[in-house]
Amino acid sequence: MGAQRPGTPVLTGAVPPLAPFYLARQETGSVLAGGLRPGETTLLRPALPGAGGTGTTQLAVGFAHALWSARAVDLLAWVPAGRRSAVIAGYAQAAADLELLPGGEAAPGIAASTADRAAGRFLDWLRTTGRRWVVVLDGVAAPADLDGLWPQGPAGQAVATSSLTEAELSAPGPGGAVTRQAVHGFSRREALGYLNTRLTGFPDQRIEALDLAEDLGGRPSAVALAAAVISATEGSCRAYRAQYAARLSSVADTVVDNCPPSLLATWSLAVEHAHQLAPAGLSWPALVLAAALDTGGIPAAVLTSPAACAFIAGQQAAPGPDPAAGGPQLVRAAYANLERLGLLSVDSASPVRTVWLHSAVRSAVRAYLAPGNVEKVVAAAAAALLEAWPAAGSPGSGPQLSQALRDSAAALRDWAGDRLWQPDAHPLLLRAGESLTEPPALADSAVGYWQALGAASNQLLGYGHAQSALARQRLADAHAAAGRMQDAIPLYERVVTDGAALADPGDIDALTARCNLATAYFKAGRMTDGVRVLRAVLADCELHLGREHPMTSTVRENLQAATE
Repeated sequence: MGAQRPGTPVLTGAVPPLAPFYLARQETGSVLAGGLRPGETTLLRPALPGAGGTGTTQLAVGFAHALWSARAVDLLAWVPAGRRSAVIAGYAQAAADLELLPGGEAAPGIAASTADRAAGRFLDWLRTTGRRWVVVLDGVAAPADLDGLWPQGPAGQAVATSSLTEAELSAPGPGGAVTRQAVHGFSRREALGYLNTRLTGFPDQRIEALDLAEDLGGRPSAVALAAAVISATEGSCRAYRAQYAARLSSVADTVVDNCPPSLLATWSLAVEHAHQLAPAGLSWPALVLAAALDTGGIPAAVLTSPAACAFIAGQQAAPGPDPAAGGPQLVRAAYANLERLGLLSVDSASPVRTVWLHSAVRSAVRAYLAPGNVEKVVAAAAAALLEAWPAAGSPGSGPQLSQALRDSAAALRDWAGDRLWQPDAHPLLLRAGESLTEPPALADSAVGYWQALGAASNQLLGYGHAQSALARQRLADAHAAAGRMQDAIPLYERVVTDGAALADPGDIDALTARCNLATAYFKAGRMTDGVRVLRAVLADCELHLGREHPMTSTVRENLQAATE
């Protein structure tokens, strides 16, 4: 393992910003109020019916900020846990930041291995270190994603947030104490304290504040949205109660997953007010685009890309030879309005995970979006992700940005369904898969991704389609990157066989596939088979491409190196 610097605290991952006027919940969030609990795993889930809006993530955020500010831990790791690949990527980054990788170097060290191996090093370090640590796993969506990945060790604490039920959220295996906390809404005292702190516009603004909190069931997200609207409109709790009652009646029969009626009503009032703020009319398309992506932090470059600006700003962009001129400024203003009304959070200090959206807000936006507009939103979001996705190794690229983009691509894919397969696989699907094999390679995740993409391609496009063949090629590459040559070679052989039936002997892609097979044979120690394939490829290159063609020269050099 690499060198470490005892005494230097390490912060890894993007900790979400604290909500405006964040309230430390001594009564309803006491499970995290006592500071670090070494050797313990804490599981936080909503207790209120309908889930959503009880503040589980904000409790974890407050806990993380408090520990870090007090320098009470030597390592604080914030890990998005909605997907197994995101957990592994977060652990790999932590291993790099702790300098646990060969040579003690961060990015080069990871590149020399895989993210899976780096994650294993990180977990081993947690089990044996004497340094104080906290790992927050935010938004656990499937317990199976954490099989073998639960952080455990006597010196630290794991905190997991999830909207799963107690029966669904399984705990880690033996090795430490487990505390389960069903997070309720604000207590009466907490709700009143929050509203008194936030609403200071004029003396009568807080009249009926406690009644308002009770109307909202003490649900923190609903209380925060209501307070944001009252503050932004210079209204009062009494006046808002009347608006809320009318709105609650109108949404009473509307069912939105993860968004109970009190939150749905306050959300809709906040959306209306945000939409009226200058630049008028942009808040809704800005919120819609964010809701198509991941809730755990969307890169600013995605939301200000040309495709995003065209979708959000439309005709309001400045006229001139550049249709996108003025678009980013209008878009930033729209997101500032959404933040002002409490509909999302903006972390201007983080270019990687800049805009954070509550999952209940995303559910509400998607539910109210007209079905006929979904295709336009999907197209704009996919184009925006592609425009913001840098090439591997280019300035601005890196594993943290890649993971944030993958998270948003996965969220879009889950929502879009077959819309990203019309007329064939959208380039975003291919770019997301290719990024899994860029350093640090998420080898296991890449295998699963290309298996799923290949199955979908076979079903939707047909086995003989070029993109189905490409998925098989990428799956073979993923197995090879993971060192599983016994799985990679049959796939490479199938790709070559398929290519021979579908392509001309001089087709570059078909020749490249045969070269890949030869390389796989060499890596597996089957030198005779590799040489045989390369000799046949060289003969076809000379015949169909010519002796001076660059590919012919490369194959000749590789064959010479293999036979020396």
